[in-house]
Amino acid sequence: MQRTTIDFGIDLGTTNSTIAVVKGTEAEVIPNKIGSAITPSAVWIDKRGNLHVGQEAKERALNSDPQNADLEFKLRMGLDAEGKKVFARSRREMLPEDLSAEVLKSLKMDVQTNSGEEVLAAVITVPAAFELPQTQATQRAAERAGFTHCPLLQEPVAASLTYGFQNESDNIYWFVYDFGGGTFDAALMCLRDGLIQVVNHNGDNHLGGKLIDWDIVTKRLIPAATSEFNLPDFRRGNPKWQNVIGRLKFAAEKAKIEVCRTQAASEIWIEDLCEDANGNMVDFAYTLTPTDMERVSQPYIEQSLGLCRKTLADKGISGSNLERILMVGGSTLNPWVRDAVQAELGSKIESSLDPVTLVARGAAIFAGTQNMPEDLVHRNIPTGTWKIKLEHEPVDNVADPDIGGKVIAPAGQNIDAYTIEFVDIKTRWRSGRITLGTSGAFLTQLYAEKKRRCEYQIELYDATGNRVPILPEQVSYTIGPSVMNPPAPHSIGVGMSDGRVDVLIKKGTPLPAKTPVPSDHSSTISLRAGQAEDVLRITVLEGENQRADRNHRIGYLEISGKKIKRDLPLGSDIEITMNMDESQNVQVQAFVPVLDEEFEIKFDTKMMRGSV
Repeated sequence: MQRTTIDFGIDLGTTNSTIAVVKGTEAEVIPNKIGSAITPSAVWIDKRGNLHVGQEAKERALNSDPQNADLEFKLRMGLDAEGKKVFARSRREMLPEDLSAEVLKSLKMDVQTNSGEEVLAAVITVPAAFELPQTQATQRAAERAGFTHCPLLQEPVAASLTYGFQNESDNIYWFVYDFGGGTFDAALMCLRDGLIQVVNHNGDNHLGGKLIDWDIVTKRLIPAATSEFNLPDFRRGNPKWQNVIGRLKFAAEKAKIEVCRTQAASEIWIEDLCEDANGNMVDFAYTLTPTDMERVSQPYIEQSLGLCRKTLADKGISGSNLERILMVGGSTLNPWVRDAVQAELGSKIESSLDPVTLVARGAAIFAGTQNMPEDLVHRNIPTGTWKIKLEHEPVDNVADPDIGGKVIAPAGQNIDAYTIEFVDIKTRWRSGRITLGTSGAFLTQLYAEKKRRCEYQIELYDATGNRVPILPEQVSYTIGPSVMNPPAPHSIGVGMSDGRVDVLIKKGTPLPAKTPVPSDHSSTISLRAGQAEDVLRITVLEGENQRADRNHRIGYLEISGKKIKRDLPLGSDIEITMNMDESQNVQVQAFVPVLDEEFEIKFDTKMMRGSV
């Protein structure tokens, strides 16, 4: 069947990644080549130069070959030289987005292995706290993995959809507590009038379960080893001990998971860990206890709860106003995390679904609400095929949705007196035949039942009543909540000559967003036409501080004297506008009336800068 909605969703995680596909009103996780629902976000290049993704790569990165493997690269997304990994043996250099692209390719191949389907479009989730360079790096990773269309979705929205897609409650607040391997998001969500909306959010892109793993290593295992064995300068960060520390990290993560699941002690035993300074082989043993886990977890739990308090307080909401708290991310399997969240917020903890795959499943549900781009729907259709362009919402909260479109006849074919009809494949409900005009356009209504994804066969008949094949052959519709336009995760503005920021798109503004009216400024220097050394730079900033130097510079717009045909006097008016789409792509335009010219920047996809 030719898909008319995207249907595939991906959680591109710091520690693990997952792909899911919508099936009916729910989503199904697609297993990888070893049958697991999750694929470690790790890459390893072996001696032959072959690249591996997943569990084996993770084990190599931690246990035996860290110089030729990498993991947790999501935390470096958006960085350039600082984020690059150089694989020692092959000398191959890869940016975090290149490494993420390999993970995405692996997930695509899992779909092809399981179903034979080629995935060209998918919804990919990002933390709500991701900044513009990180979201753009995610999009570049998707492009390099071969996706031609990849809307981005904030992780708290995906989590809410997994629980709330067929939930009939109304006018309620949910709180998403998303504690993943490398990032943390706190989001206040509202379900009202068939819409799911992000009311407020906060997060930390460097707060995750991996910090707990490392604290087990540095505050428990390393002190235990150095107190028992002669291991000079045995510490994290010392290249001499890199492999050994990696083995401890691998063991620490496994023991952490066991203690969290059983709330009982777990023994770490590593035979032949290393040689001590005396040349003796070290066999290392340590018993990780629930008390150890509680103590190393506590600082990070408190840090996350501080963000929760702020998220609620900013909107005047208390824990008692919440209908439930959605626990998302592998770190929420930690019982001390759950207990602390319950004690702090005092509302019902919702953990009935697997928190590790929750986001991918929500992304797939959202993907089922997104129409596939027309060029992908009609991709590889043979010449002479009748085609249909559909205009409809795949998900809405009404039982009789409108559907319109246009039937396109093959070259030389006459569409007069042709009719089209929609037939519910399950109930056999029929829309009745709609006669097409000379343009091929039509408009009608469907009838849908609740609690299922309704699939409709598209039937095209010629003037004599003969059935004519058409692509796509089917279309779907589901009664369910829509996602209200996602909010801008951070404020975006331009730096002023006095050190302030002129905010053009404010945090929380529904996307897509555009500066309502141009922001009036004046040039602080003059430019001479044709002079390359004369440059006016407009700095674009992201963040919430009123001082320009305390925000993140994400790019700049340069107006060069070399590019202008007339001189630009000092103090000339400049009108600046900004656009941001749902996937946080930003465009900045600067109109200079005295030159009667408009300068536009689309951020360079690698350097996060632009010029005209």
